[in-house]
Amino acid sequence: MAIKYVRKGYRESALGSDTWQDAPRGLSRMTPKQRLIMIYLGIGAFVVVVAFAQLIVPRLQFQGQPTLYGEGVVFGKTITTATAAKRQYRVGIALRSPDGRALRAYMAADAALWQELAEGDRVAVTYQMGRWGRKVRFHTVERFELDVPIQ
Repeated sequence: MAIKYVRKGYRESALGSDTWQDAPRGLSRMTPKQRLIMIYLGIGAFVVVVAFAQLIVPRLQFQGQPTLYGEGVVFGKTITTATAAKRQYRVGIALRSPDGRALRAYMAADAALWQELAEGDRVAVTYQMGRWGRKVRFHTVERFELDVPIQ
């Protein structure tokens, strides 16, 4: 049988003997358990980044935005009960943004304001528009007191 020339330092053992000379670089040098750990670490890092973005981005969208003043209309009132002792009163307000878009959002209110307002009441509001213009956050709401009755 003929003897095949083998370059010194290239392969000194038979193929498939799992020595370092045979193994190509990369993931194939890892055991299946190590590969699985690397995959899970990558998925875990991805989940952490997505969760961080979901928690931080909504908080940043109102930061640095100017406070605007306007008037709106109450379109709904709700009470949510987290526990028997604690109730949350929420008032829904619809308004037009400075560029003419209709916006609707709920805001937390105290019990006195919630009882004072009724659906269809006009209110003066201070609010902030979201950085991307789709969301609104209300700061204060006051009921309009009309000097002259509407006829």
